[in-house]
Amino acid sequence: MRPLRSVLSGGLPAALSAVVLAAACGGPPTGSADPASASDSKVATYAKFARLTGPARTEALVKAAKAEGEVDVYTSNEKLQALVAGPFAKKYGIKVNVFRAQSEDLLQRVLQEDSAGKPKNDVVDATNFELGVLSDKKILSRYDSDIRGRLSPQARINAGWVTTRFNAITVVRNTKKVSEADAPRTFEDLADPRWKGKLALELSDSNWYMTLWDYFAQQGRSDAEITRLFKGIAANARTVQGHVKLNDLLAAGEGAVGVTAYNRLALTARAKGAPLAVDAAVQPIVLVPSGAAPMTRAAHPAAALLFVDFLLTDAQAVYAHDNDIVSNPSAVPGYRPLLPADARTVTVDTAKYVRESGPWSKAYDNLLRHHDPVKP
Repeated sequence: MRPLRSVLSGGLPAALSAVVLAAACGGPPTGSADPASASDSKVATYAKFARLTGPARTEALVKAAKAEGEVDVYTSNEKLQALVAGPFAKKYGIKVNVFRAQSEDLLQRVLQEDSAGKPKNDVVDATNFELGVLSDKKILSRYDSDIRGRLSPQARINAGWVTTRFNAITVVRNTKKVSEADAPRTFEDLADPRWKGKLALELSDSNWYMTLWDYFAQQGRSDAEITRLFKGIAANARTVQGHVKLNDLLAAGEGAVGVTAYNRLALTARAKGAPLAVDAAVQPIVLVPSGAAPMTRAAHPAAALLFVDFLLTDAQAVYAHDNDIVSNPSAVPGYRPLLPADARTVTVDTAKYVRESGPWSKAYDNLLRHHDPVKP
């Protein structure tokens, strides 16, 4: 995950700190519009369509969305404009206005506009952290649709927004550096001193760290055992800033094993000839959800719902082609799972991470610096 931990740990930009503080204190927005009545109107619209299912819902949404004429989407996904917005506009004849920014900048913009009482977007498409923060502040509207019932179980966890895809954090190795016979099979293998200087950890993956710690604890391991395991892995690893850079270093042979590599980046690079292999035997595999939701005060609520519907149906094939783990496999003709059928996965607890990202980020930073404590 990008270093968004600053949002909750005191490293927040001043402008965003003020916005978050105002929201937390319940301060009223400064815009001239009546946000309560605007919200009530949109909620009524959302509720009306939530009662519809199947073709009847789609037909009604398309009619209402065409009357609205356009939809404004804020996203952190660099490919949404060309690969998703374009096909949506072509299919429905509805203009899509896309604003793209890095995750933390996107969050700042939405919070500031909401605080001013002047939201300018209809849909947010982002990673789980941003969606979790915005959902907690009631800036997002719950997405209700019969499409939810078609999603994979782990995609139905978050009520305030809907998961469209997952990033899998997997162990990836350079096959010229490490053979299949010598490949790690467990996290315990990675703590073995024979891997000294051969591993790499991405420096902002505190969500992965928190999720695995909780998993091991639920399996009955003591804090001392978990601490020993993670310290062993960290002792063998260098740190790298950014998953793209981590993947590039592995592909170039400047590292042997990436412990927190993005599965989709490795698969994409391998398809282009990079000597990379995903060691899915090292489990559990942590899934980081990304998703979308309509804004509570969307100017174009029907178009917002129709766009989110599109993300969960037509756009799923786009995500699958990009080696994301999709939330609705039934929407992808000939879908082939990217992970083994028996792979143990665990999904980041978004609500917990939003609450505790600061302490867990500090603990993970301590681990990488070989300091204590390594648990909040």
